[in-house]
Amino acid sequence: SSNKALELGQILMAVENLVQRCLSKKRKRHARKVNTEGGGGSSGTGNTNSAAGQNASGASSSSSSSSKRNAADKVDLAKKCEKASRDLDIIQQYIGDYEEIFNQCPKESRNGPRS
Repeated sequence: SSNKALELGQILMAVENLVQRCLSKKRKRHARKVNTEGGGGSSGTGNTNSAAGQNASGASSSSSSSSKRNAADKVDLAKKCEKASRDLDIIQQYIGDYEEIFNQCPKESRNGPRS
């Protein structure tokens, strides 16, 4: 169970890192084109803490407290998974845009500079 939580946490972190890279590069390119625009917020990004197996601090011996914490952890995990799904949509759009731009480039410039 803890291995699954660890793996899920790693997947969520990887998705978050990818979407951050996509959005940061998009903002840098856009800022170069239009210098008057400020650093806008990113769509769908919220809390950057994505460790899926992370529990609330402080152990409790009470079973009702434990069940409340487990329920809260499940809700938290569900929110993180929903965010990852939205982030994957953003990554998909980024890749689609990149492919479209790449396909518009002449074949000669795709191979890089010739010496």
